[in-house]
Amino acid sequence: MRDLLKQFPDGCFEGLYISGAWSATRGNVLDPNTIGFYAAGKSYNPEAPLRTAAIKKLIAWFDNELPGIKDAPPHQTVTVDRVIEFMEKVELDPNSTAQFWDMDAMKTALGVLKKKAKNDKAYLVAKRGRDLVGTRGERKGIISGGEEALAPTDAPTLFLYRQNANSGGEAVWWPQLRFPDGNFVLAFSFDW
Repeated sequence: MRDLLKQFPDGCFEGLYISGAWSATRGNVLDPNTIGFYAAGKSYNPEAPLRTAAIKKLIAWFDNELPGIKDAPPHQTVTVDRVIEFMEKVELDPNSTAQFWDMDAMKTALGVLKKKAKNDKAYLVAKRGRDLVGTRGERKGIISGGEEALAPTDAPTLFLYRQNANSGGEAVWWPQLRFPDGNFVLAFSFDW
């Protein structure tokens, strides 16, 4: 939010509230710990997908759905609904403290953007053979070395990277969603 305010100091940006019942502590005050924001151009990923043998069927599903998708570059143009389908298949580690990787909030946010843009375009960037171990901050990301430039920034992008089995656990498809560039913030309340 601060970055957006710096980028648009004249206040020319849009705040969109996308979900949840707001729980004010007083009539004019809202606890900032109950609100999350998806900002234009920013990326979010689950802190730690589940990496146990229990997800082998899901990994096989991803492998079967993605054989025609080559490793980036190039990116693939897909629909927002297809991006959501992939995101919904991700199982989170029950020990993770994910807040921003909230499927209800993300689906609603993508729906708002789809309606606002009046198109269903999204991008998919797939890579295989990665060796990420451990957890990742939900805003730190799983991509590196300029990989954010593998897709245009005019539509949502799902970076979907297949992590090898390693000391961190079984192989897993680890997603990162980047919201398109623009002058918006999508606000939601955490569902605790």
